[in-house]
Amino acid sequence: MRPTCPTGTGIPGARKIRPRAAAAADFVIEGVAVDCRYAVYRASRWRGYRRRIRLFRSVRLNGVGWLAVGLVCVVGTGVGYGVGRAADLPVGASSLAGGLFGLVVVVFVDRRRWGRLETDRSWGGEGPDAVSRIAASLRQRGVPVRLWTDRWGNRSLRYYNRDARRVRRALRDVDPGRRR
Repeated sequence: MRPTCPTGTGIPGARKIRPRAAAAADFVIEGVAVDCRYAVYRASRWRGYRRRIRLFRSVRLNGVGWLAVGLVCVVGTGVGYGVGRAADLPVGASSLAGGLFGLVVVVFVDRRRWGRLETDRSWGGEGPDAVSRIAASLRQRGVPVRLWTDRWGNRSLRYYNRDARRVRRALRDVDPGRRR
């Protein structure tokens, strides 16, 4: 069975085609043929063997962002150097500790910001009553979720990212047969 291709912009297998070649394409969207081969959408095998460690969760830094993080570390190194000189501590160790402290502060602020962002979970085949029942059972377990209805009337659970692990664990307990 071939996977269905998503529609819209930014399709990985999309290419411009001539009208005669449109018949051979899987989908044609506004003059753009969409190639639905499995290899286009499959993740690389090399990426699957190791889990990528992400330092930041809520941002993707460009050159200016990494420069700002570096400047925070340099300022922390300077403060550590000053504290080391004033307290008669080894200057190298206090400078290193100050730079690492600056990096830890930046990561801490990013994780706090990420935790305050909301996300939602919806099930395409479930009706609004089933989602309401799941939300009620999660609230009885003390998991902070709320119901959200989009403009088409579909219901989903909304929760903060900091509670995502609790929500996943509680959903596994509520309905163990459901694949997540």
